[in-house]
Amino acid sequence: MPGSLPSLPLAPPAPGRPTVLGVDPPAGSGPTTEGLRALAGDAARRAWALAHGAESTGLELDCDEDLARFAAAGLPGSDPGPADGRSAPGVAVLAGRSGVPSRELLRWALAWRAGGPSGLAALRDSLPADGGALAAAREHLGAGATTWRNRVTAGDRQLRLGPDRRWYPFRKARDGQWDPDGPALEL
Repeated sequence: MPGSLPSLPLAPPAPGRPTVLGVDPPAGSGPTTEGLRALAGDAARRAWALAHGAESTGLELDCDEDLARFAAAGLPGSDPGPADGRSAPGVAVLAGRSGVPSRELLRWALAWRAGGPSGLAALRDSLPADGGALAAAREHLGAGATTWRNRVTAGDRQLRLGPDRRWYPFRKARDGQWDPDGPALEL
């Protein structure tokens, strides 16, 4: 049929590899070869996910959410890595570049790994929660558990209700902060 469009080609089986730059960016310009390679690998993974029907590639995220996502990709054991097979920049490197303290960015990355945007929101937000949801979390943590807004605490353990209605576990660290402590729970 004249004027018809050709059928779409099949998506590749894996994300492409970014092109290696022939020279480093000019000194003092800001970007580094490694930083550009990490961003290109991230873009390749997002494009691949979109070609394979992903509902979201993260382009709707705000800056803090995207930083948490990118930091989580650099955590040990995270998958998938950059398309070129190298690991994503470490949390300390990203913290230095972003101005977010390393310890705080690590907490963001762990929260992201536990539940994406909802995990990060559970870390950062304290919202009202309904009594039924709180009762289930109190029962899970046992006698003596206390509640405040979307948080249920028993000793050094805490559950926080995320906007996705799942409970995110936290542990109290030596510095008094609450660290994400694993994947979300359905209670």
